[in-house]
Amino acid sequence: NDLDEKFIPTTDILGGYNPNRKVKKFYDYDEAKNFMNSLDKSQEPMIDFFDTTISGKELISQGITELDPNGNIFCVSDNCNNNVVDENSEYVRNYWEVYYWGIGYNESLKLKEDYQHKNDDWGTPYTFEDVEDSLGKLSSIPIGIEKDSLEPATINLEKNGCYTITGEEPTDNPMFIQGLVKVISKIKNTNVIVMDVTSTLNKDSLGDVIYDTKSCSKTIKAITNLYKKEKETSKTNISSLATLPKTVCIINGIADLLEKSSLEEKNEFINMIKEARSLNTFKFIAIDNIDNIKTTSYEPWYKTSFDLSEGLWIGSGISNQFTLRVITSARELDDEIEPSFGYIVEKGKATQVKLIVDE
Repeated sequence: NDLDEKFIPTTDILGGYNPNRKVKKFYDYDEAKNFMNSLDKSQEPMIDFFDTTISGKELISQGITELDPNGNIFCVSDNCNNNVVDENSEYVRNYWEVYYWGIGYNESLKLKEDYQHKNDDWGTPYTFEDVEDSLGKLSSIPIGIEKDSLEPATINLEKNGCYTITGEEPTDNPMFIQGLVKVISKIKNTNVIVMDVTSTLNKDSLGDVIYDTKSCSKTIKAITNLYKKEKETSKTNISSLATLPKTVCIINGIADLLEKSSLEEKNEFINMIKEARSLNTFKFIAIDNIDNIKTTSYEPWYKTSFDLSEGLWIGSGISNQFTLRVITSARELDDEIEPSFGYIVEKGKATQVKLIVDE
């Protein structure tokens, strides 16, 4: 009734990858409980409940033709046939997994001590000064440090000409946004324009950038003119674009910006975003809460310009939304984290990071 024991890579009680953690799967609760009780307490066994949807055809292929009298297999289709498994019906099957250390008590203690030592500085703010030496290109912008590997976490604005930063309320962490602005502004041959529509950033902390707030009408006009000039240049001498500085527009509150802009401003701004990838001298970072990003993402221009399998989530709640496309299992995600933490999403895979901040 149980499957083979397996070593598993898991985010477990040590908080990181651990090849010495084991799991054993059971389809009977009593057997799972008895197995857990048979283990030494130093192995720190724990039990967890799951269920899975399974077809009647698959159950029959496993030799199961009648439903479990204890109710651990039950039919969820409209055409259920009493307790007989029907290959055309759909079922739910309960199972339990027992997790435990596959090593001795002393080895377990040593791993804990090593982990604690490794993470002594995890609570210390990760600042601009920590990443200053690693600054170089828009293809590798440091935004924090990965929780498990303690390696720098980076985003690629060369590949993603348009990038989404969101969360339940990302502006709850203005220190991260300010730190990000500083990081990008120090990259060579790069100009940064901050459109702080929500007026949540400290202008004096941003460094050498162009800053605007509220409707940002003057800035929209200025970058539109620059964009048109560079577009004309590309028609006659496209190779010259490679020598031009890159312009990174950070929009803090993109939904409000579009709402406050005139129709002409809005259309010109959207056209810039749509052509950012082909022109390659303009990059856009859209920052807004997930409700606004969800609404904006229905627009065709946003769908084609912003890859929502790539992005950055700030704070809690990543598993409660479907706009930022995450393929990582909800079991591997911490649902409640502080605004100073987040998840970087790359091709749908979410990795928890401690975000850089502006001191």
